[in-house]
Amino acid sequence: VGQVLKGLKIVIDGAHTDSGPKAAELSRRLGAEVVLLNGDVLPLSGQHKADPSKDENLKELREKILALKADFGLAFDLDGDRCAVVFAKKDRSLESLPPDILIAVILPFLMKNGGYDLKRIQEAGKKGVAVVRDVLGTEAVDKVAKSFGAEAHQTDAGYVFLKARVRQLKDQGFVVPTYGESSGHGWLHVTGPIENPLALAALMAVMVKEYKENKPSVEYVCEEIVKESLVVPYKRSGRFDPAFHDKFLKKLSDLLSDEERRQMNGWTSENKKAIPQVVISK
Repeated sequence: VGQVLKGLKIVIDGAHTDSGPKAAELSRRLGAEVVLLNGDVLPLSGQHKADPSKDENLKELREKILALKADFGLAFDLDGDRCAVVFAKKDRSLESLPPDILIAVILPFLMKNGGYDLKRIQEAGKKGVAVVRDVLGTEAVDKVAKSFGAEAHQTDAGYVFLKARVRQLKDQGFVVPTYGESSGHGWLHVTGPIENPLALAALMAVMVKEYKENKPSVEYVCEEIVKESLVVPYKRSGRFDPAFHDKFLKKLSDLLSDEERRQMNGWTSENKKAIPQVVISK
């Protein structure tokens, strides 16, 4: 493979799991300059910081990215099957990309440069290209897929449902280059059904490297890649409350019983900043 990531600076928070050292070793072998935080592997139990979906667990990583002017950072969960890509923006804020947003970002690259061009796929006898996200995922996935002629499919939350839908699509003749969920699990067609967030992160790194080579004057490369890849605006980091249409949200609110509303401290549809999970589940 060679030094395909030479020139990149990546910060990795191992959170005292073995995922960090493995990711650091792979990134260094690919040529990147790597700074590893919390790389010593320790037994973890109870409350721990090996959960990249929680912003408070990314504080040290965010600070180091800014201090070192790194291209991006990676944070893994306890068993290494979830990962967040974190990057700095022009205003010095930081953004976290869970896999559902990440697949919306990498899909254009895959379809233009990765061998998943729709015409090529159909000429090979396949029905088409599809991506899959869970119900909590961003609709940016759907918009990006549609702009490239691919189908977007939604499932219930949980990797079991995503994998089942991917199997169905493959049986129907579709190629699924990537799929993911907001909680942190992500997959690539070439790596199979086992969760492989490091492969997604490595692909993102390749995109960053190519962008830097083509536009060396751009400082905040990840921010620009996200802007250019997504065809709809979004703002989200880690787990989130989905945005609902006002009328739909009111109908859901009207379905609540008096007891349910009491348990939610009198919540109504006008309070959109903190939508209870009970409402979302309806």
